[in-house]
Amino acid sequence: ERSPQEDVLGLLAVLRMKRGDSAEAERLYRLGAERFPHADKWEKSLASVYLQTGEKRKLRDSLRRLAGFDHDSWVFRKKLLELAIEAEDFEDAIHWGTEALQIDVTDAEVHARLGEALGACEKSDAAIAELQAAVKLAPHEIDWQLTLAEMFLRAGRREQAAQVLEELLAKYPNQEQAKRLLKRAER
Repeated sequence: ERSPQEDVLGLLAVLRMKRGDSAEAERLYRLGAERFPHADKWEKSLASVYLQTGEKRKLRDSLRRLAGFDHDSWVFRKKLLELAIEAEDFEDAIHWGTEALQIDVTDAEVHARLGEALGACEKSDAAIAELQAAVKLAPHEIDWQLTLAEMFLRAGRREQAAQVLEELLAKYPNQEQAKRLLKRAER
């Protein structure tokens, strides 16, 4: 292992992972990343290990490094956005969501998640704008419409909240959460 061959090292790590020895696979992939830093395949393999083992902190670190390798990959940034929201690291979520949208502005889910993160940081106007974009791109997503209405209510914009909810109830008249929010908006 002092001077491992790249292909052999990769194959050995894959075999260890298939046998369920994720710790050894991680060690071998780390060795590959140290010895062959020009290839991002080692970091991708480490991310795969962390995804399988549920080690979210390590996964975030690995995906950050991958995002540094590949400035055009929204996949890494979208996953980093999701992990940051899950960790309630909303400033980091805003960073990765913004970067993801710079690559693919048509990703409705990224708009919605970015809106969620902005709302958590009390940036209501920006959160509303992102949620409106998400709803426009994916009008069938009821949860995003409800979140948009809630954001309007938090911002004191009751009429706009009521409008969103009335449109939602016109399509889905039995949507109980929308009915409750509409009552709040009409108070």
